[in-house]
Parts: sequence; structure tokens; C-alpha cells
Amino acid sequence: PTAIWQHYPPDYCYREMRTIAHWIDIGASGIVLGLPGSGVSTLLRYLSHRSEVLSDYLVGHKLVVPIWLELQPMAEPVPTTIYRLFLRGLLTQSAQLPTVITADLRHSCQRALRDTDLFVLQTWLFTLIEHFQRAQITLLFAFDRTDALPPETQMAVGTNLRLIRDQFRETVLYLMGMRRRATYFEDSNQLGELGSLLSLNLCVVRGLTEKDSLFTIGRRTALAGKTPSTQDVEHFLALTGGYPSLLKGVIQWWLTTAPPSPHQQWQPRLLREPG
Repeated sequence: PTAIWQHYPPDYCYREMRTIAHWIDIGASGIVLGLPGSGVSTLLRYLSHRSEVLSDYLVGHKLVVPIWLELQPMAEPVPTTIYRLFLRGLLTQSAQLPTVITADLRHSCQRALRDTDLFVLQTWLFTLIEHFQRAQITLLFAFDRTDALPPETQMAVGTNLRLIRDQFRETVLYLMGMRRRATYFEDSNQLGELGSLLSLNLCVVRGLTEKDSLFTIGRRTALAGKTPSTQDVEHFLALTGGYPSLLKGVIQWWLTTAPPSPHQQWQPRLLREPG
């Protein structure tokens, strides 16, 4: 739900947000890269639901509409899935921009969503994007875990995304969350020419800042109705280094277990935990 992201501070992941904003300023797409559990998905979802925060990082005066899209699973052929996802995502976001999209166009696009004909979907998607283009609005499509799709699906996804991007070069940008190493695209070329294009810009997510870690601790413990001591918080940070999945795991352990005192016993006890 969108409401969840409103609780996140405006400077959350500011280093990564600053990098991504620079890409937008120069009209570039890119990859957000991180190990599993590093917070790539959280960053992309946060960015997609807090367009007003993203705007504050932009040097120029672009109006940017970020759109979060889920590429998995794919029940239809890749082109049909891509066009339908894009169309649905744009319709959802355009509800916040009633002056850009007319009611008639919205209804026509909603009817197209129920169609299975690829040409119909493509026609109305391109018509909708053209309206954003005329309004000088940049569309930032964010995806995650495209690299987890089967190789043949990845290539088809890359081909179709590149087609849309080439059709609307000044309007459409992509952000892709990945868990692979930085040389993934050069080695495998799984996304074809799109992969080579995206790999020109890499933002590596390494972990949370101390401020973001404290926010995460406060949010998760407050939801459970418990308040950690200053010493507890210090040990959360010391044991995890602010790495999101580790921090989440230690907090969950603390919430469901009676940690022993002194705190120095936390580490050996955690190491004995399954998983």
C-alpha cells in the first residue's frame, strides 16, 4: 500500500536517490545493483511511491512520474504482458494527473486492457505515452529481479523494453533492480542491446546509513509495541552494519526472544539460530 511509504523520511537512501536523480537529469536509464537482502527492492518501491521526494533531488525542472511494475509471473507472451503492464501502470498514475489524460482516453485505454490483441494494446499504450510526452512529463519505469527470469524471457523483455524506449527516447526511462554482479550484462547479454545500455549506469546499494538504520529499528519495533534500549540499538547496529536483511533478522530475533544479558552474548546466540 502507498500509505506505508509515506512514513519513510524524505532523506531515506539519499545517496542512491541522488545518483538516480542525476541519471534522470541527463535522460539516462540504469541498474540498481545489490546483493540479496541489500534493500534494492525497498529503494525502488520507495522511489516509485514518493515522487515528491524524487523531485527534490532533481537539478532541472523535469516533471517525473515514477511507475513500479511487477514483471513476474508472466502468464501471457512477453510482448502482451509488457504492454498490458505498462498500460495499467500508466493509467494508475495518470489518475493523479487529470489534466494530462482526458476521460475519453482513459476509458479507451481501460477497454484496451481487456483486449488480447497485441496491436490494440500497443496502439493505446503509445497513444497514452504520447500524451505524457506532449505534457513534457518523464516516465520512469522501475522493475526488480528481471535477472531472475528465464534467459529466453529476459531477452524478450529486453527487446520489447528497448522498442518502447527507442520510440519515446525523450520520455521513457528505466530503472532495473538486479542481484547479479556488475559484469552480468557484458558476460551474458541476457537483455540484448537494452542490457548494454542499462549497464552504462550502475548504482550499487551496499547498506543503510546509520540514520536509515535507526529509522528501520524504530519502525519495526514500534509496530511490535516494544522499545529497545540505547544499548540494544547499539548492538543492532554493531552486529549488522546496517545491512537491511541482517538488521531485520536481528530485530525479529530480539522481538521474539528474551535476549540474554550482557549484550556480548547476543552474537554467539544468534549464530546458533537456524537460517
